[in-house]
Amino acid sequence: MTLVEERSSKVKELGLTARELEVIHLSSEGLSAAEIAERLHVSVYTIKNHKQNIYLKMDVRSNSEMLRYANQLGIV
Repeated sequence: MTLVEERSSKVKELGLTARELEVIHLSSEGLSAAEIAERLHVSVYTIKNHKQNIYLKMDVRSNSEMLRYANQLGIV
């Protein structure tokens, strides 16, 4: 299995949704929850909920941990 296949497999295992991946990408651009919410036309609470779901799925506790792990997986 290649590194790309391994990373893709891990992302699938985590069960991240397309919207959660979008939130990760926007977070990696340095956008705040409010800025992400504005860009996606949803409430800040929706973004915070997405992030909490991401944190649970990735078993991380912060935005920086999320981004570090996403980087390791090749998501960002």
